[in-house]
Amino acid sequence: MSSSAPAPASDALIWEFLESEPYARVKIFAADDGYSRRVKGELRKAGIPFALQRVDAANAKDSDEDGDAEDGDAERALRDALAALTGSRIIPSVFVDGEYFGDANKVCRSLHDGSFPVEGAADASSEDTNASAAREGVEGGAKIPLPSLEEYLGMSDADKEALVGRVSKSGLKKLEKGARVHRRKKNKKLKEQELLLQEQLAAAEAEAVALGEAQRAAAGLAPDGAATAAIEETVAAEAARAASVLDAMESKMEQPAHVELIKSAHGPLLGQDKWLGGMASPCGRYVYGVPGTAKRVLQIEVATGAVEEIGPSYDGQFKWLRGVDVPPAVMGREKYPCGACFALPSNASSVLKVDPATKEVTTFGGPFEGDWLWHGGALTADGYAQLHVLL
Repeated sequence: MSSSAPAPASDALIWEFLESEPYARVKIFAADDGYSRRVKGELRKAGIPFALQRVDAANAKDSDEDGDAEDGDAERALRDALAALTGSRIIPSVFVDGEYFGDANKVCRSLHDGSFPVEGAADASSEDTNASAAREGVEGGAKIPLPSLEEYLGMSDADKEALVGRVSKSGLKKLEKGARVHRRKKNKKLKEQELLLQEQLAAAEAEAVALGEAQRAAAGLAPDGAATAAIEETVAAEAARAASVLDAMESKMEQPAHVELIKSAHGPLLGQDKWLGGMASPCGRYVYGVPGTAKRVLQIEVATGAVEEIGPSYDGQFKWLRGVDVPPAVMGREKYPCGACFALPSNASSVLKVDPATKEVTTFGGPFEGDWLWHGGALTADGYAQLHVLL
């Protein structure tokens, strides 16, 4: 059964193909027949890049007999849409710069008499012509290949403006649309993280108060004013830190995506399973990598991106796994003005501690025996505002 009018999906496929592949001014709707092979061969011989969209004429005629009527209807709809656009049902159908040019005979004649509107490379005669044109651009370098969405997101505003007139308008519109979608997804994810952080903060506050009361009740102690004040100070400090994180997240929501690869000043950081998890210093200055197979703690300075390894060397594999950060209000501001970070032992025999203020790395506790001991930790404040690492 043939359709009475071209299907909208077929029209969309045609225009999507004509607006794609910016390196190729010539677009061909072709079938597996001698005419299509002749056109492709003549264009390759002339060194003219082209893009190809298959229209299987044989299947369009015989698909009902083969039992694949649905595919046959789709192929006939595509041929009908092409015929409505070009005024001809002949395949191959050749377009130049988005406009219908003609069939195989017209293309071959114009190539032979020199009237074809696209000039080819003088020494190009192989199938590599299309690939080289895609890499190097066409028209003497006036055009450049369309960057990927990932590359476009990493460009500065000046680099994006420089693309205007050097890539296809349709391709540039697709990149801009993709960038908008990327920003919406990023903002949605940040919002979800913000809500989750708020929920976790509320739960942590409630847990700290409930645990403190339970421990005092178990010890038969009346509520202590100093202890209560210390707990409130700890909770307030954590709330302020969480609020600063939320403010930073909100400020980034409308900013364009930015991806930057930070390299170590000492060369590539080679190896597998080097650091297993990270810890953020409570003061917000550093991010620490927890040593897995790496021998030392990795320190990344947030403000400058400086990367270095600190502390003594520790042998072994999968030594510590993930960590927790402890605010200065709990550690004691005089001794630990930046708080401290603790990494939990997996195959190591002790707990790892990092002091962000002094960059001192030490171990304590244990020795713990066994492999794959603990895979993370959590913090809780007791009735005396002492902080325990749950091992």
